[in-house]
Amino acid sequence: MAARARQAVDQGREAGFALSADADPFADFAAVSAAAVKGDALAVELVTESAEHLADAAIALANLLDLDSLSLAGPSFETAGSLYLQVVERRLDAGFFARSRHRVRVQLSAHVADAAAVGGAALVLQQELSPRTLGLVTPARD
Repeated sequence: MAARARQAVDQGREAGFALSADADPFADFAAVSAAAVKGDALAVELVTESAEHLADAAIALANLLDLDSLSLAGPSFETAGSLYLQVVERRLDAGFFARSRHRVRVQLSAHVADAAAVGGAALVLQQELSPRTLGLVTPARD
């Protein structure tokens, strides 16, 4: 999204956000996301385009795995998660193969910004408190 934002600004599109001087994609994403939530037309267009790409992946996963729910998590969704949520829900409602049987519930994670840290901590705790072997255990043959 950051590259598309720079391209649009370079082409003279009016933007209600300032991009970083050092072309930091994380800072640019944050600026565009904040402007989108406030209704800036270019920012909304960029976030919607990004959300459409995410929705393509969500539809593929939902159709392959017959998902019941999908949680969006990570720092990228902290600011503009509601905009992503709308697009992904709309696209899943239209493109999910099993929609006549059930729909895919899409939600923002309760810990949207801290999802990576929480997931990492859970993996460490699981490994330390409940270690498992990595290989399959097969019965010995006589």
